[in-house]
Amino acid sequence: MPFSTELTLSSGDVDRLEAVVEDIKHDAQRKGVELNGPHAEPATQLHVPQFKGTPGQGRFDAWQYTIYTRRMEVLDHPDFARTLLEREYPDPIRVEADVTDFSHG
Repeated sequence: MPFSTELTLSSGDVDRLEAVVEDIKHDAQRKGVELNGPHAEPATQLHVPQFKGTPGQGRFDAWQYTIYTRRMEVLDHPDFARTLLEREYPDPIRVEADVTDFSHG
């Protein structure tokens, strides 16, 4: 296995994230690509303070936002992984990749 590409997909829109992940799984299966995952990470809750105006005027309730993350690994198919990275994703989807080349010991 000379190459491994770990993809991390994240979004605040869990339905859209799941649709993208299912599309990737379907494409991998159709092309005979070995894919580990997707593995769901625990959701991350973000809390952002909101101020009413200038300091001393108080705050509104914090704005809350949930980030959902899925990780998957493409094994030994760098061309397929490259097509995933060149793909256009919906705006709320963030994609990161970590490529490992095992052939260089």
